[in-house]
Amino acid sequence: IVWNLSHHTSAPDFYTIGYSGRSINDFINTLKNAGVATVIDIRFVPVSRFKPEFSKNNLKVSLEETGINYVHKPDWGVPRDIRAFSIGKQTRDDIWAWYDNNILPNVTKNLNEFFNSMEHPVVMMCVEYDPTECHRHRIFLGLEHLGFTGRDL
Repeated sequence: IVWNLSHHTSAPDFYTIGYSGRSINDFINTLKNAGVATVIDIRFVPVSRFKPEFSKNNLKVSLEETGINYVHKPDWGVPRDIRAFSIGKQTRDDIWAWYDNNILPNVTKNLNEFFNSMEHPVVMMCVEYDPTECHRHRIFLGLEHLGFTGRDL
């Protein structure tokens, strides 16, 4: 809620979402209510041991059965060895700095691919419910810096 209060727009160019704490039905209903056409899975490894319905193949089938496209972009994810930077630390600032320097430039420099290779509106999906605990907020901020608007679902 706090994130959307400072970034929300009534007509966003894109959405973000985390599936933690959601059932697959709640997740899909949230997407449908927002009119999402494509889910961009930005997990480096699209597997969920605790919620197998959110693992790549199961999720793809569930989404496509409801008319929502699924795209996996592992190159927008955070590799395990980089995620390890935050072990034992109070913040994930080391991860965000790495992401901003190594991944975000590749995402934001190829906006033609982002906006023309998939059906819109799109949602970038990862695990964490809170966008500030997830790398998706770095993409959000990068796109916002370029003049685009977003909303976390």
